Amino acid sequence: MVTFKHFYQAGDSDLPTILMLHGTGGDEKDLLQIADFIAPKNPKLGVRGRLVEQGMTRYFNHLSNGSFDLESLASETNLLLIEIKRLAEEYHLEYDKMIVLGFSNGANVALYAMLNNLTPIKTGIFMHPMILSNETASTANIGPVWLSHGILDPIVPERIFGLLQQKLAEAHADVTVFEHNKSHEVTMPEIEDAKKWFDELNTK
Repeated sequence: MVTFKHFYQAGDSDLPTILMLHGTGGDEKDLLQIADFIAPKNPKLGVRGRLVEQGMTRYFNHLSNGSFDLESLASETNLLLIEIKRLAEEYHLEYDKMIVLGFSNGANVALYAMLNNLTPIKTGIFMHPMILSNETASTANIGPVWLSHGILDPIVPERIFGLLQQKLAEAHADVTVFEHNKSHEVTMPEIEDAKKWFDELNTK
């Protein structure tokens, strides 16, 4: 049996659940402080990546040459989505109305799922994401998304981040981008901008 560690924090049941997907080496509570700042009243659900690579938790593996293991990505994404759906049923949450809060590895796997029509979730806050494979974005239908990027980020070069934006545009997404002059790190101005976007999203 495939098992995932998770964390659930109840909130206003009329509000969408914030699905927290951590970065490499994180856990199910890693983004809770950020989630509570951005969406204090919303329920929170965090799911830990079940893989460990070089001592760090992940949602999918790399190959020995450092490139993405696309077989691992596909199979682990499928298992993760099954678990999220199961947890939504367990806690009586509306799976299709969840809003992702993802950082790096977690943001990547969520966007991969969305761009490939693997999940009904259509919106999210994605901190320092990148494109993982040649997603069939033209067949997807994604809603509003917020993305952040560090101009000095060696993990997510500008070209790769631009390709992600292109794929999201093909998927009819309403994309908001926040960039800062730092690297692969989350900053307070970034979090504040995400909250502003989130508040505006929920007043439309």
